[in-house]
Formats: sequence, C-alpha cells, structure tokens
Amino acid sequence: MKALFVLILVLTGCQTLETTETPSRTPTDALRVSTVGQRLQLHRYDMQEIRRRYAGQNAFEQTMQALSEERWDLVVQQAEKHLKDHPGNVDAFLFLAIAYAAKGQIDRAQFYAELVLKGHPKHAMALNLMGVLQRQRAVLMEDYREAIAYFNLAHQVNPESLAPILNLGSINLEVGNFEAAHAEFNTAKKICDSCLAATLGAAAAAQALGRFQEAEADFLTVLDLNAEHPLANYLLAVQTFYVQGDVARSQKFLENVLEADGADADTRSQARVLMSRIEAKQLDIERKKADQEAH
Repeated sequence: MKALFVLILVLTGCQTLETTETPSRTPTDALRVSTVGQRLQLHRYDMQEIRRRYAGQNAFEQTMQALSEERWDLVVQQAEKHLKDHPGNVDAFLFLAIAYAAKGQIDRAQFYAELVLKGHPKHAMALNLMGVLQRQRAVLMEDYREAIAYFNLAHQVNPESLAPILNLGSINLEVGNFEAAHAEFNTAKKICDSCLAATLGAAAAAQALGRFQEAEADFLTVLDLNAEHPLANYLLAVQTFYVQGDVARSQKFLENVLEADGADADTRSQARVLMSRIEAKQLDIERKKADQEAH
C-alpha cells in the first residue's frame, strides 16, 4: 500500500540525537528523540477492501481506478457525477471523503464522512477515515484518544480490515504505547501476510521495546521486499551502531538511505547526522591510536 498520511508529531520530542554518544546507547533512546513517527503513515483506506466491496459494480470501476492511481480530482469528478444520477448515494460520499482527505481539505472530507455515518453508523471505512481526520488535527492527548476510539470502532466492525489496525499500531507507537503498537502490527501482519507496512511497524515497535533481534528480523524482511526502503535502512543503521557497535554495517545502511530516491528530507538529514558522527568517532579512534603509537 502506498504511503498516504504521515504522522506529524512525536510526543516524546523531535530533537536529534545528542552530540555525545556511545554504542551502548540503545535505539529505544534514539527513537524517543527522533522524528521516526513522522514517517509511519496513517491509512485512509485499504484498496483490497475497496475492491472487495465494489467488485462487479461497474458504476464505480473508473472511480476505483482513479483512486488506486491517486488521481484525486478525477475521483471527485466521478463521484459528483454519480451523485447527480443517484442523490444521497453513500458510496459516492465515501469516495468524496477519501479524495478530499487526500487533497488536505479536512473539513470537507469530514462533512462527507459524517454523511456516510449518518445513515450507516457502523460503516468501517468511514469510521477509519474519521480517525485519520481526527489524527490530522490532533493537539492534545484527548484528541489522540478520540482518533484511537474511531480506529477501534472500525476494527470492531470489520476485524479483517487492514487500515484500522495499521492505524492503531501507528498512533500507539507515536504516543509511546509500544506494547499495544507491537501487538497491533503483528495482528496486521497476519491479516496481510506480512505486508511491508505491517512488518515495518512491527519492527519499529519491537525496537522501541528493546527486542532487537526480533526488530532486525522484521527490518530485513522489509528490505527483502524493498532494499531501498529509507526508514527501514535508517532504523536498522541506528540499531546496528548503538547495539552491535558494527560501524561498517551501519554505514552501509546509511548509504542506502542517502542513495534512495524516495527518502524524505528528514530521514535523509538524520542519516547524514548519524553518518557524520560515526565518521567522527572513527577519526577519534584513529587519532588516539596514532598518539599511542607515537609514544
């Protein structure tokens, strides 16, 4: 599934690693003070679920294709056209809500999502989307709790729906509920047969809990699926350096981040910072060795 909505805020702090560190410092600490949470996405929808729901409905075939291609203006156009012929159609409202959420028009997206829920209060996809929208405007902890409540409702209505359980994992990881996040991502792995999003989330949660062997296994699974995945490479580099003290291997993962076309600016920046610190540490070791040999 393509990355759709990124998490915006890490409650435990957004500063970078301190300038003084040793390999004994754990990735748990590094995660707590990094912006890693910003790169774990919230999912507006599950395309597989949409395909199942609208299978055989020719009226939405083009809309679904536009949705899968993220052509949001076309989704809006086609959904509005459908509404002209079928006023009040719930499915058209849902597509409009998803498209406007993607376009960043949160209030309009919520308007259409609420129209869906007005007639169908147990509509799992609309409940999930309400959680995403609430997360987008979250400031206080109670805002996060409201988003979590929507995701829980969506999951209860449709336990096999992937998006709500991934979102529960992502938001719980962000606010520091690592055990809950770990359990949720592992549930998601069973639903989607260890898909990339679920495996990456499980790895990040395991790392935050200090379960480093489990985290590495999942990170490597992600890299088997996508060798250039920037976040997996970065988090594995952090763990490799701080836990194992393996400088060469950590540098290799960081090089993968810096060479990846899809790396966001923040991940790339943090990779450069860690690379510089590793190089500085190596120079310091070499300088001390030279001083010892000189004497």
